[in-house]
Amino acid sequence: GNVGGLLCLDGIQSRMDEIVGLWETLVRATENKGSMLQEASQQQQFNRTVEDVELWLSEIEGQLMSEDYGKDLTSVQNLQKKHALLEADVASHQDRIEGIKLASAQFVERGHFDADNIKSKEVRCL
Repeated sequence: GNVGGLLCLDGIQSRMDEIVGLWETLVRATENKGSMLQEASQQQQFNRTVEDVELWLSEIEGQLMSEDYGKDLTSVQNLQKKHALLEADVASHQDRIEGIKLASAQFVERGHFDADNIKSKEVRCL
């Protein structure tokens, strides 16, 4: 009866090894999924920032396309004030643009699963 017992233990051991193997595979898959979800979340944030900047750029473009150069001194002075605010606005957005460039470079560097798409969005903002 002892041989049967050993065979049984052997079977249990190989089943245990199999289970441990499956567990390790599951753990790795979970980690991969977690990092993909994190990448996806970071990408969503990135996309929102890009969309904000694109919207802002189109507003700025609209203001710059204006043919209004003022009719008198007061209107010219008002336009100059508006232009100064516009320049300040552009300067303050410089950080966001730099942030987009940096985030895009990091995504590509880390081998983000959607790196090509991200890179093309960055280029649109520059």
